[in-house]
Amino acid sequence: MEKVIKNKLRTLAFYLPQFHAVDINDKWYGLGYTEWTAVKNAKSLYPGHYQPDEPLNDNYYDLLKKDTMVWQANLAKQYGVSGFCFYHYYFKDGRKVLEKPAENLLQWQDIDMPFCFDWANESWARKWGKFKPGVSVNVWNKVVDLDAVQGPKEEIILEQAYGEADDWQKHFAYLLPFFQDKRYIKKDGKPVFIFHRPEEIPCLQEMTDLWNDLAKQAGLPGVFFIGTMLNPYTPCPVCLDARILHFHHTAQYFVTDRSQQGGLPSDDYGLLCDAAVAYNTDLADGRPSFYCIGTGFDNTPRWGTKGYVITDPSAKKFCSTLKKMMGISNDRGLEFLFLNAWNEWGEGMHLEPSKKDGFAYLEAVKEATDENNIHALVPEQLSEHEQYCHKLLTDFGSALQGQRDLAEIMSVWLHMLCRGHSIGKYLLQHDCHNVAIYGYGNMGHHLAADLEGSGIGLNYVIDRRGTDGVWDAPCQVYGIDADLPKTDAVIVSVLNGWKELENSLHERGIVKTFSLVEILMEFKGKIA
Repeated sequence: MEKVIKNKLRTLAFYLPQFHAVDINDKWYGLGYTEWTAVKNAKSLYPGHYQPDEPLNDNYYDLLKKDTMVWQANLAKQYGVSGFCFYHYYFKDGRKVLEKPAENLLQWQDIDMPFCFDWANESWARKWGKFKPGVSVNVWNKVVDLDAVQGPKEEIILEQAYGEADDWQKHFAYLLPFFQDKRYIKKDGKPVFIFHRPEEIPCLQEMTDLWNDLAKQAGLPGVFFIGTMLNPYTPCPVCLDARILHFHHTAQYFVTDRSQQGGLPSDDYGLLCDAAVAYNTDLADGRPSFYCIGTGFDNTPRWGTKGYVITDPSAKKFCSTLKKMMGISNDRGLEFLFLNAWNEWGEGMHLEPSKKDGFAYLEAVKEATDENNIHALVPEQLSEHEQYCHKLLTDFGSALQGQRDLAEIMSVWLHMLCRGHSIGKYLLQHDCHNVAIYGYGNMGHHLAADLEGSGIGLNYVIDRRGTDGVWDAPCQVYGIDADLPKTDAVIVSVLNGWKELENSLHERGIVKTFSLVEILMEFKGKIA
């Protein structure tokens, strides 16, 4: 029988079409300029900075070639990417840029490439760090005479303006053939359309109302509007059906010109990257919040020393975060999860294979997707034998992930000890001289051994088995519901659910707690 997957989660990757030459880029950035121009000219700006980040096998493709899009479509399908969100560039008076790849796809009906649009509704400005205002040259184009270039003096290359109802109707008329394409991604029959900066559109309510009416006149049930919200606390316009929240699997940023001076930036980009925020993000009125996970970030190919770099990205971290967010998305009944990005090579965000990482990021998507599909099987739809196999696979997957987590923790702990550090030294730095251990399994045993001879007194152990179940502890053992003596801090040695355990201890009046996982991950962050 066919196996049923509840809430089929679709992973959609943002897709940059700037890999073919266009007149506006020729004028401002040099003849033949594409995203590859910036990528090839990138430089390493500080020790350990990996640039240029180049495509595997020097695959500097042209998006106007059909073979390129066939390759991308097949690669996405092979590795579990459900579809692409094409950046849509539509400006004042209906001026379009970089529209040819999507228009070609509309004609190439034999390419199985599910897609939707993300309207990048911002003006194009001459602001990239490698293009210096008031100077007649830039890194990519040595011959531009800025005084001779026609256009506004405030360095706007293409102005974004929204016009009136006639303008919105013309825009919708352009979009309609795409919306009606069988490959266009839909939610409940409605074509998905994303506003990249919804807060910039003063007429958003009126525009979306008109587009919904026009969609219904064309035989569609409406349009499913989504807004990209970098800040989860920014109000989501009521005319949108959903929002996308961006974050990352690591929150460390270098500003490269500051890193050369040996410092980290003072501005904190953690809001974009804080996975904890994403765990509880339903809008009050029930509209869904979809997650967007970044693969990495390094826009120095475009901005030079004014750029930002996420330090220590890895396919392994990306895979781990993706699995968690897939699980959360399934639990919340979400249909989409967004990936940033398929091919943002100039900003260091790409799933496409590279010389540095090979296919690692695509393999991460496939691993996460395959595991998610196993966990998302509906047991009651299966036979008794299939239910048994499903449970076996699920338990095995959980156990395997647990072993991976354990291996990572033990590796960090070993590095810590080899460098002359210890849990004991960490606790002394936090003014803790007498502690208790919560959980006396393998990790609790290792923790007790680490504390020996450190000057830290181990007052007692807390364990769910109580006194009768723990016989080899070097101190008094208490059950989890017992009245606990006073101590400087309690160290939670449990790897899974430690946050909930810390909260329960706080509710019982134990003010200071530490998680063994947090201590070790903090150390890992310092040596990364």
